[in-house]
Amino acid sequence: MSGLISQLKTYKMYLLIALIGIIASIFVLFFSYSTFQNSGFAVGKCRLLAFTLVVLIVFVELYYHFSIVVKSKLEYLFLITTICLGLIYSIFFPPITVADENAHFMIPYYYSQKILLMPGESEDHNMLFRDCDQVFFDNKKINGSYQYLSELYHNYPDFYVGKQELFESSQQVRGTSGNIMIYLPVVTGMVIAKLLGLGILPLLILAKLMNFATFTLLTFLGIRKIPFGKGFLLLTATLPIANLFATSLSYDPINNAIAFAFIGYALFFLYDKGEKTKKDMVLLTIFTVSLAFTKGGLYMILSGILLIGFRSAKGVLKKENFWIFRTWLLELTAYVLALLSNKYLFTTSNVLSVDHFERLEKAGRYTISDCITQPFTTLKIMFLTVLRYVDDWLFEIIGAKLSWVSVPLPKLLLVLIAIALFLALFCDQPQKQAVTWRQKLWVLMIAGMILAGVELIMLLAEPLDGIYIHGVQGRYFHALLPMLFICFVGKIRIQKESYYRWLLMSCNVLYAVASLIAAVTILRN
Repeated sequence: MSGLISQLKTYKMYLLIALIGIIASIFVLFFSYSTFQNSGFAVGKCRLLAFTLVVLIVFVELYYHFSIVVKSKLEYLFLITTICLGLIYSIFFPPITVADENAHFMIPYYYSQKILLMPGESEDHNMLFRDCDQVFFDNKKINGSYQYLSELYHNYPDFYVGKQELFESSQQVRGTSGNIMIYLPVVTGMVIAKLLGLGILPLLILAKLMNFATFTLLTFLGIRKIPFGKGFLLLTATLPIANLFATSLSYDPINNAIAFAFIGYALFFLYDKGEKTKKDMVLLTIFTVSLAFTKGGLYMILSGILLIGFRSAKGVLKKENFWIFRTWLLELTAYVLALLSNKYLFTTSNVLSVDHFERLEKAGRYTISDCITQPFTTLKIMFLTVLRYVDDWLFEIIGAKLSWVSVPLPKLLLVLIAIALFLALFCDQPQKQAVTWRQKLWVLMIAGMILAGVELIMLLAEPLDGIYIHGVQGRYFHALLPMLFICFVGKIRIQKESYYRWLLMSCNVLYAVASLIAAVTILRN
């Protein structure tokens, strides 16, 4: 009887979270769509601010009840945080306002056209808009946050209906063969919108919601399975920058979600002595292979960490370690095949193509040959870049400047969030030291290799006389944070669960304050 009651409570929790998600989606659709149908801000700034305050109050109350009073599992707390705060970011940061989201719109739109076999659109690249959607592009007098959007469109002419600009953009997409694997949620949303005959604005909103739902589901699975570090993974996945990108068209949330899910399942296989089901094995295989298609394969090294650095751990289960080895080989095979086919890896076409080398040489930019022939100069530039920008990267991982419009968050707030994250390192850890110092060293070394790989890719766009690499951003290393947590796993930990939960509560209040500051900043401008 007690087991049945426990199951009913779990189902009630799922139903509650699903209800919150449905209501949040309805509000996103209503506020976003109604805003663009009028020459002014349809709902009004005061009403929107009041709505934001109500959402944040409800969020804090829900989090307090389920974290402190009921003491629910942390994966449910993640759902509450990401849905409530994601609702705010979805409304205040409309489509095409996060980094590189213009390209993240063109690539999945191109694939949605190919999937639906629209030869007229695919060949001419001339988007068909409904009359009401013209406001989305032409109205330059929209108040509130959407005035930024109109300015962005004004600065990016390839998003107008002009046939030539769209043709050139789509030709670029066709030439680079953007990775459809990590755009699947967005492409799915666009295909559904096209099948329903919706205009471009509902298409964008639906695509964003599909991206958000996928990020939420994959991260939820990772938090549920990870044997230790649940709280730190939760806080990492709900940072302001994470919520912003999760509600966008970018592939960054999918990259991060796949990495979070892989880390959770891999550590579960390595350290949890419970029985592993076939479902768990299939999911681990899917997440491992999927890493080959994220960020040009850079995150694939995460699985190498667990293969090489963790195979001799005292608590590691040898049978599950062999499964990790097989899935990593499958992932490596998928990466090599994609590299040879030159169809699924974004960096393959952009960085490794002969045409790209020729363009770099003509423009007086760094090439791979320059990096090889001048290794000391290359290492010097990489080292100086780290010294120059490391503090900026740390704050950018949290969310120092949100979106292209660079909505700033106060330094004090960022420091408080950083302190809360640091304290979370000593929570929810195993009683015995499960990770050796050698393994911790492996984690730091591989993290440094990923950092160096990102710097080298960005160096190829820099002039030959440059001394810094300017294209590297802190958000590129978001998925590495949960792995760096392992470096702090030890005997020192916060013993009382109440202290631990209050720490999570405090950090989420800081996240709520960050979203409120972003909303007020946008409304004031």
